[in-house]
Amino acid sequence: MKEAIAGSDVDLLKVIYGDTGKAVQIKLIEDAVQTYPDLAIIGGVAPAIEGAMEMAKSGELKDKKLIAFYSTPPIEQAVRDGVVMATVNDNNLMGSRISVDQAIRILEGKLEVKVASRKFSIIDSGNINTYDRTTLLAPADFKPVFSVEAPKKPGK
Repeated sequence: MKEAIAGSDVDLLKVIYGDTGKAVQIKLIEDAVQTYPDLAIIGGVAPAIEGAMEMAKSGELKDKKLIAFYSTPPIEQAVRDGVVMATVNDNNLMGSRISVDQAIRILEGKLEVKVASRKFSIIDSGNINTYDRTTLLAPADFKPVFSVEAPKKPGK
């Protein structure tokens, strides 16, 4: 991000690090807003921006624009609703597929491409309805299923 804004009219006021839990992120945002009351844009990890969305609803973030550094279903919906200005499409589902494919190729001794990567792009109001959601998030109707089988006792 620092490289992307270098030479632009955007001033990076502060980079603040903390646990990615929403409660910690909200506290960091509250501190930042108190320290820099004139800041215009808050950028952060998805839990930070989800927390900022809650703060915006209560009026704590008047006129602050929000940008998420990665996407979750609530962040995607917030871009769709105009609450979040933009988010990143890191094509993480494609990254998972690439990882599995590379692992299989290594095991089979058929690795031809040593470094395989995915493209990153921005999702905003201009493309929220046209980007390929299947490369980023699980299908809308996805429901995880968990099951644990008790170990069988010896002799039974």
